[in-house]
Amino acid sequence: MQGRQYYFGVQLGAAYKITPDLSVYGGLRFLYGTATYKAKISNIMVKTAGGYQEFGSFLQSATAMVDGGITTVNDNLTLVNAGMAQYEAAGATALPQYQELVATKAYLEGSLATLQGTNESLNSLQKYSEGVNLLCNQWSVGIAPVIGVDWRVGQFNFAAKYEFKTQIRMENESTVNKASEIPAVNKFRDGEKVNEDMPAQLAVGAMWNITDAVRLNLGYHHFYDKNARWYNDSQELLDGGTNEYLAGAEWDVTKKLTISTGGQITRYQLTDAYMNDMSFVVNSFSFGLGFNYKVSDIVSLKAAYFQTNYDDYKRVSSIEPLVSDTFTRTNRVLGIGCELNF
Repeated sequence: MQGRQYYFGVQLGAAYKITPDLSVYGGLRFLYGTATYKAKISNIMVKTAGGYQEFGSFLQSATAMVDGGITTVNDNLTLVNAGMAQYEAAGATALPQYQELVATKAYLEGSLATLQGTNESLNSLQKYSEGVNLLCNQWSVGIAPVIGVDWRVGQFNFAAKYEFKTQIRMENESTVNKASEIPAVNKFRDGEKVNEDMPAQLAVGAMWNITDAVRLNLGYHHFYDKNARWYNDSQELLDGGTNEYLAGAEWDVTKKLTISTGGQITRYQLTDAYMNDMSFVVNSFSFGLGFNYKVSDIVSLKAAYFQTNYDDYKRVSSIEPLVSDTFTRTNRVLGIGCELNF
């Protein structure tokens, strides 16, 4: 599977200084999301008593076996009906032999219904005999308020921000037109509107100006994941929201050059039921460093690098045969920027 996601955001707001040391902020955040997914499932194998078998061959042999079973049951039903007709013509329906034929007919009819249901299921799977191909484009827009407050006390600065939940409904344009027997594929069905809310976030922070040139920062973020709505209400499978703990330091080496470093611990409240191969997160620790250089009073150049080290999340299935999965990922980011102050 290959995929890409882009979220473009524009935030408009205004700040008001109540006192020289206390300010408040209010604004709106606009989001435009777009995504494309391409997937191919091939080489599907079925585990049988005799070992693994190619899916198309399995369907062919299973269908032939079921068809043979249906023919045999129908032949037996014909014989039973003929026998019952003879007893009925003789008025001997009270005999044990007739009652035995009635019971046999009921059993055969039940077997026939089961075989026909199996045959329908096998026929519905025929479209997957050569694998699955998927191409899906998604898009949506969302809007949410943002409020904040900033308070300075001597060498300390405290701030808090609350971003409200952004409702996102990604609309699909896809090659998948009908509901699939593979649940994960239905998320990409044409015309489907997929819940992908961005959860509300509370951010608080504090800065200590040790000297005019050195600053220490602490921060905390909480994402209200359980209050958002995601596809198939997967947020309900979490034990709670996400917590992030941050720390950093800045040093003005000269009037033009500032260097910084920091770290972040991210903790999710995960469950085995929430984790899946299509989309997952794991706990992590990030660290980074960067610099800011003032070319002039108007132009500043910035560069930074950070790396995230992810934990391994291990899950073992609760049914036989036991299957063990390990979820992890890697992430490294290099960023450069140019800031203009007019």
